[in-house]
Amino acid sequence: MEKLEHRVIAKRGEGELIDIRSLKMNTHRSATVVAETYVTCLHLSAQDILRFSTECKVLGERLQKMGLLKN
Repeated sequence: MEKLEHRVIAKRGEGELIDIRSLKMNTHRSATVVAETYVTCLHLSAQDILRFSTECKVLGERLQKMGLLKN
């Protein structure tokens, strides 16, 4: 059995987005996320994110700043 390499790539906090690269590049995730504590999270498709960004001004602005949405 192949030994998997485990290393910390990044740490995220409350309200932060994970795996933005795959959304930008329209690809599948490139890493596995492991929580250090209890978390509540949402798994959204690109279509869901685009729909929510039109319904939620704050999310839309945040995604624009990240270069994920066009003005």
